[in-house]
Amino acid sequence: MSKKPEHTQSASVIGEGATLGVIGAGVMGQTLLRGLLSGKLIAHDRVWAGDKNPATCDAASQALGIAVESDFHARVPGADDAERGALADHGYSLGMFWFFRH
Repeated sequence: MSKKPEHTQSASVIGEGATLGVIGAGVMGQTLLRGLLSGKLIAHDRVWAGDKNPATCDAASQALGIAVESDFHARVPGADDAERGALADHGYSLGMFWFFRH
């Protein structure tokens, strides 16, 4: 019978120099982030969220201890305004998450 390996060091789910952005910080987004953070799969300073509702941003930021903002377009590198708008629209409706590089 094998024993479950003990984790002595947290392993990140993203590559070096990248951040994880979750578009939509409602129940689903917060649940996903809470699991990643509590499982030590990602550091608080390497994850952020965006939501179109400022009240949701405030609540999620306080609950998770991460940056959550309604104007996250500057965090999406290499995208023009139309692409950022499409990302926001689709992200909100689908609960998407994205990996970004600094």
